[in-house]
Amino acid sequence: VNPPPAPAAAPGAAAAGPATPPGPFLAPVNLAQSDLPALARLQLRAIQFQATNAALATTNATLKAHWQDIEARAKEILEGKK
Repeated sequence: VNPPPAPAAAPGAAAAGPATPPGPFLAPVNLAQSDLPALARLQLRAIQFQATNAALATTNATLKAHWQDIEARAKEILEGKK
C-alpha cells in the first residue's frame, strides 16, 4: 500500500529536520544476529520428517520416489554437499 505523499512545506518555511530512519520492516536484516537461520533449519527438518513418513506410508512407486527426493534434498541442504 502506498501512503499519501507528505504535505508540501509552505513557501519560505524552514527546511525540515533530518530524514527519519526506515521502519523495522524496511531496515536490512542482520542474519548473523537473527533467529532466521535457526527457524529455517527447524522448518526444513520438519519437511524432511514429513517426507520420510510419507515415503514409508505410501505403496505408490511414483509418490515414494517423490517423497524420497524431497527427503534427500532436505538432507543435502542441512548437511551440505560432500
